[in-house]
Amino acid sequence: MAEIILFGDSIFNGYRAGHDTDLVTNNLQTKLGASFAIKNVSLSGATTADGLKRVNLIDSAADIVVVEFGTNDMATWGIPSNQYTDNLTKIVTQIGPNKVIIVGPLSQDPYNKDIMQCYDEQKSAHYQQIAQIIANKYHIPFINMHDAFSQLSNISTYFQEDGLHLSDQGNELLTSLVTTAVKEKAAK
Repeated sequence: MAEIILFGDSIFNGYRAGHDTDLVTNNLQTKLGASFAIKNVSLSGATTADGLKRVNLIDSAADIVVVEFGTNDMATWGIPSNQYTDNLTKIVTQIGPNKVIIVGPLSQDPYNKDIMQCYDEQKSAHYQQIAQIIANKYHIPFINMHDAFSQLSNISTYFQEDGLHLSDQGNELLTSLVTTAVKEKAAK
């Protein structure tokens, strides 16, 4: 049985109505089946700086670690891009690049005026590019969330009312993308 660790923020925690849920974990478990054991050590509100402090929670025996940080890093309250770059690089190298899949930062609902006061589309694209550069440098599978969501019609239906966290439809897209990446990596 392959052990899969989810390591990220509230997006991986299936955040709903002020609470973490097991929605993402359970959905992935269902999609991947009994050959995989999913463990979620994500922390809602976390940046890569928080992730770096928690990398010790990753079981060294884990087969695949899906790293999903950046949404909080690129917010107005987040951290500078050079620090994001350094932190994500350190997380990847401490886990071991051969075990990692990187999920790029999630863009927000562009039609939600409240959330867009805290995010900038150019900054979002820049942080996505940083994550992709790191993935390319270490030959790591990369899930480009910015591209996946920017091509959607009715994008607001993929988000909860807060414009940041995913609806059932958004979580379905996220877990489908992660499932594909995990199966491809496990097959190698």
